[in-house]
Amino acid sequence: MSENDPYIKQLAIKADSFLAERNYKKAYEIYQLLAEKFPMSREVFKIKEKIDKEVQKENEIKINLKLKELKIFWKEKNYEQIIRQLKPYLVIAKNNKELNDQYLKAQIKYKEQIETNQKNFKKEQIKKLSILVKTDEKAFFMELYQLEKNNPGNKFIKNLVSDFRNQYIHDKLNKNKELFESEKFDVIEKVIENLKTVNKRNARLLELEREVKNRKFISQTTMKDESIYEGMTNLRTLIKLRKYSKAMKAAKEIIRADNKNKEALKILKIAEKDMKNKSENKQ
Repeated sequence: MSENDPYIKQLAIKADSFLAERNYKKAYEIYQLLAEKFPMSREVFKIKEKIDKEVQKENEIKINLKLKELKIFWKEKNYEQIIRQLKPYLVIAKNNKELNDQYLKAQIKYKEQIETNQKNFKKEQIKKLSILVKTDEKAFFMELYQLEKNNPGNKFIKNLVSDFRNQYIHDKLNKNKELFESEKFDVIEKVIENLKTVNKRNARLLELEREVKNRKFISQTTMKDESIYEGMTNLRTLIKLRKYSKAMKAAKEIIRADNKNKEALKILKIAEKDMKNKSENKQ
């Protein structure tokens, strides 16, 4: 077919009509139809060039308009919104210098803004928790719960919560220093168990727990030894006075505490033998 084929001219006029209406999709459909039939036609190629030029002009108008609209967001420092609104335009005009410059600038500013907000957030949280840990336990633990719930996987929050849990334990241990130095082991163990619900891995708390267990064992062993010593002194007196019935009871009490006490076992046998002889003599 000739380059001046009436069919191409007719469709070219139709494409111009769609371009005038800014119906670029329909105009491009006409070009595609002609390109399939006349792939080497210069006239068809000119139609595509015209469509591309009009689309580019339209995109530039839209971009310029959008850049003007975004001035208010620049003034408000709403860089996140700027990035969100510019991103679709990068698809249609990836080589537009002003568009790319503003998008890059917004990204840099947004990153700086996030870093600043994070620093301020950290300072505010540290300040708030430092007050709550000393003034309002209920609010303190609620704040820790909300921080963990709302920031899963956040390393800073994880460390912050851990540090303040340890600080709470540290403050409680210092406040109850006299109690921990006493021998009120049942009360001490209860306090330790309660603090372990705050952080069961707290090193100072675990060390204190081991220390208390050792002290309790030593105390109980000492008390046992003293009790046995007093019991044996009483038992020897009872034997000397030949009060075998009472001696037998006293010996049994000592043996319950120390079943390998040879002297108590020997005296028990003597007392039992005496009680048996007395019973037989009565018969």
